[in-house]
Amino acid sequence: MKTKWDATIPKMIKGDSGRMTQILVNLINNAIKFTDQGSVEVHVHRKANWGRKAVVRFEVIDTGPGFTKEEGNKLFRRFSQIQGAEKNKQAGSGLGLVISRQFVELLGGKIGYLSKVGQGSTFWFELPLVVVEPEGHPDLPRVPDSMPAHDSSTVLLVDDHPLNLKVFAKVLERLSFKVDAVSSGRAAIELFRKRSYGIVFMDCQMPEMSGFETALKIRELEKRSDRARTPILALTANVLGENRDRCFQAGMDDVLVKPIQYETLRKRLIKFTNIGAEMPGDESNLVSEVPSGFVMDREVLKRLSLLGTKKGQGQDTDFLRDVVSLFCESTPQGLSRIRGAYEKRDTKKLYDEAHKLKSASGNIGALSMMELCSELEKCGSRGQLRGVGLLVDTLELQYQKVKNILSKEILSA
Repeated sequence: MKTKWDATIPKMIKGDSGRMTQILVNLINNAIKFTDQGSVEVHVHRKANWGRKAVVRFEVIDTGPGFTKEEGNKLFRRFSQIQGAEKNKQAGSGLGLVISRQFVELLGGKIGYLSKVGQGSTFWFELPLVVVEPEGHPDLPRVPDSMPAHDSSTVLLVDDHPLNLKVFAKVLERLSFKVDAVSSGRAAIELFRKRSYGIVFMDCQMPEMSGFETALKIRELEKRSDRARTPILALTANVLGENRDRCFQAGMDDVLVKPIQYETLRKRLIKFTNIGAEMPGDESNLVSEVPSGFVMDREVLKRLSLLGTKKGQGQDTDFLRDVVSLFCESTPQGLSRIRGAYEKRDTKKLYDEAHKLKSASGNIGALSMMELCSELEKCGSRGQLRGVGLLVDTLELQYQKVKNILSKEILSA
């Protein structure tokens, strides 16, 4: 076995040595198993450098039999092997590649392969690793002028509902992140072309260009421009397994369920950006545990008012009024679209609109509306319209109750 180490790699870099070793061991073991003649080589070189992070590419190259594109499409799946693997006495369960992929994605990198029948295979992975600059060494190479240095504290937030966008942006700002908030996938792509972000939060259900499509385009942009992988976290009110799978297939790194729980958000931020912060006061739990059937969770309103304040100050009624006004202005149109979808027997539209209003209702604390939207969402996903008319009627009545409470306690206060 031969090794080749690029001299341009910084002398001191910091990463998860345990997982990196396991990935390399898995790939090297696979290469050795399928190489009866020839050699196995490991090449390591620096692919890019953004600020204080170097993107390092590891390649394991063998002279084995290689495989077809169709066989390659089966790789990285549990218990999946390419044709002929079952004849190899040392062939395993196929889990080695699955585990390697999970580790690489956990570390914010990407993994892939190149192969041609009769010409061997190359399995590679790329990881962003922190460059440790020893004392007395010159500054790190400058980032190209075409792309600003990567800043872990910058966030690209994408959500087509104005209330969700406003509330989540404020939460991130309170955690000391700099936020660019946009309401469409196309706007997100344009911003991503111009600057580098520490993390992207992506709503899945958006018109014109969904969050899934937007995530795929971001991954294409990274590949074409040789940029390091940016963590993309899905924002969804749908916790079904197939929805999570679709997120990962689109190149996203994790899923957050709306309305967002603060502690869950904080853990994800620490995991993907290494930045974590505590929220002062009672607003640390954005959604409280309230029994079903309640019209409003007033604790949510209290915490929303605290989001607009600085530590040690009182409640920010202006921010709360803005959020409540957004909800009261946007909800009638959402209800109209839900009724229209029901009358046209459009179950997909019913699902999309109920999903959108469900997350907005949760963010404002309208629990009864959130529960009804969840039921409508289930009906839409099943293609079922029986009983939907009564649910829509009840949802409209509940909105009037919520609006009356908000008008009396917030807007007229």
